[in-house]
Amino acid sequence: MTISCVTVAAWSGPLDMHGSYSLWNRAPRERLRPIGPEPHPYTTDPGWFQLEIDPLSYTRNRDSEERTRAFDMPALLKIGLFENIDLQFGFELLLRERTTDLDTGDRERDSGFGDMMIASKINLWGNDGGDTAMAVQPFIMLPTARHDGGDGGASGGVMFPTAWALDDVWTLEITPSVAAVRNSNDDGYVTEFAHLTVFTRELWEDLEGFVELENAATTESGQTWEAIIATGLTWEVNPDTVLESGVGFGLNDATDDLTVYLKLVQRF
Repeated sequence: MTISCVTVAAWSGPLDMHGSYSLWNRAPRERLRPIGPEPHPYTTDPGWFQLEIDPLSYTRNRDSEERTRAFDMPALLKIGLFENIDLQFGFELLLRERTTDLDTGDRERDSGFGDMMIASKINLWGNDGGDTAMAVQPFIMLPTARHDGGDGGASGGVMFPTAWALDDVWTLEITPSVAAVRNSNDDGYVTEFAHLTVFTRELWEDLEGFVELENAATTESGQTWEAIIATGLTWEVNPDTVLESGVGFGLNDATDDLTVYLKLVQRF
């Protein structure tokens, strides 16, 4: 499940118009952008790193045949390359799933390392101020998971994170995406269209609340679209540390019934 970011559209620090900062010439601390969980249209400051990790992520689902409970620990490492470009490496550090057959009571357990993602975000405008911002974010997923913990093959696509500052306290973020993903038989590819909409409201100086709706559908015949609604809080502990907690609920049978997570974002 994707999640909202800390609003940064209202920030207006000094901007190096010549783009002299890079991975090899670190941006000074006094001009750093606020940070927050992905997806959002703002790139990591050049020469800086961000680690985004979920120390707690729990999913539960039940249908007429089986009950599934899963714990995973996704992590994302972001590297600021230039003023408007960063590089990202995503990992599923741990996947642990238990499935129970409701008819027989038999249990099946699976655990291991998940798939790996490589992405790059390119900010088109609004990186350092203004009421709107947009980026292009191509990505590829590599099938590094053991057993049934991943997609079984490489996939890839592009996201378009966009943000609007509606007023002094409300922000709207919309992230459409299109990707080539493995089909249900794992013998070919179909096109997946996904969309994330997030409304964020500032509650106090360092605390925000959000509500988001995520849906996805593929071109595969007979497959049902997936939809999740979620809500949570984002707390800026300090300029280099952000905590976010949230809970999501599936809106149809094709989606997990419940998702609970705690996320940490750390800049260094």
